[in-house]
Amino acid sequence: AQHSIRDEQPGLIREVAALFKTKTATEWADRLDEADCCFSRVIAPGQLLDDPHVQTRGLVGLTNSGLPWMRSPVRLSDCGVDRIKEAPGHGEHTRSLLLEAGYANEEIARLLSAGIIRQAP
Repeated sequence: AQHSIRDEQPGLIREVAALFKTKTATEWADRLDEADCCFSRVIAPGQLLDDPHVQTRGLVGLTNSGLPWMRSPVRLSDCGVDRIKEAPGHGEHTRSLLLEAGYANEEIARLLSAGIIRQAP
């Protein structure tokens, strides 16, 4: 049988994992930041908004109510969007959408009373 690099992968993975256990994440980050290689430290989702790279790239925007949202890292042009509208609340546009779709007010009232649809206050 022919031997391939794929056959060596489990051993290489164990070897690299053992090597990375010899230093703390901060020690590896300090060492690899100086190297000419692709490297990024894995962080918890809660730390993402404070990440210097994320902040420098301007990847965090705010909704109109101040909630953060992630911008796409792929940008075809600088559209200057700083805030986005939040998604509608559950049932926020039920009546207007059903009226537009041709439902009568009486039918919408019946669906609401039967609990089939919901209209936000």
